[in-house]
Amino acid sequence: MIERAWFFSLRLWPEPEQPNMTRVAIVGPARASTVEAALHLAGAPEDLRTKIRADTTVRKFIEDTLDPAANGYYMHSSTGATPEWVICIASVHEVIR
Repeated sequence: MIERAWFFSLRLWPEPEQPNMTRVAIVGPARASTVEAALHLAGAPEDLRTKIRADTTVRKFIEDTLDPAANGYYMHSSTGATPEWVICIASVHEVIR
């Protein structure tokens, strides 16, 4: 059986209210290593990593219980006008190489 691929995108704003941000995108299976790869590539500080790992939807992603037929999942921190982080998760329908 072929393992389903997912798109996991993470955007981080290092300073609240600042326009510059870091964005990384990973295509991989629904598991902790995909989340950790995104956190690592984005250079997320440990306090933010803890908040992101604790998010209910991210936990469901790691547990592989999200519905692949859904249009996508979008989560963000809810502090200030500019969020600290935004995550998009969606199933990948086709990978062309």
